[in-house]
Amino acid sequence: LDMDVLAIVSESDQVASPSIIREALEPAPHTRILSCGHSNHVLLYDHDRDLVIRSVADFLTSPDPSSLSFPEP
Repeated sequence: LDMDVLAIVSESDQVASPSIIREALEPAPHTRILSCGHSNHVLLYDHDRDLVIRSVADFLTSPDPSSLSFPEP
């Protein structure tokens, strides 16, 4: 992918494996990964909801999304 990508993963997700998502997106040079440690599969209905909403808004409104960074798990 030759575009900015924001991937949001939950470390305890049993449906979409965070490690497989990271592996799949590794070749994409402009990928940022937001790791949510307090949620499961449905992130917008879980404990990290506010973090996810704020991070997506920051990503979409940033003049340079590739400069954004998110804490590692």
